[in-house]
Amino acid sequence: MQEWRTRWQVNLDWRPGRGVGQVVEKRVDSVGELSELVTEARANPDVVRCRYAPVRELVGKPPHTCRRGHSYVRAWVHARTRAVGVRG
Repeated sequence: MQEWRTRWQVNLDWRPGRGVGQVVEKRVDSVGELSELVTEARANPDVVRCRYAPVRELVGKPPHTCRRGHSYVRAWVHARTRAVGVRG
């Protein structure tokens, strides 16, 4: 079984010289976890910026065909090998 799941990617920019690294990326599964992480980051004086965005992730085996049965692999190869500007 497969499904698309929405997660949140959070990028924390740390002040240089804190031994953590410049940017730390984290992913959380719920809005509650996002809220906690952002609140903690804003309270920490060593975090200079906190950015977050929703990210859709496919959970399970990726499909090989679309809903109509067309192969994704074949379409990808066709798109990569087709000459630009040539009708056919």
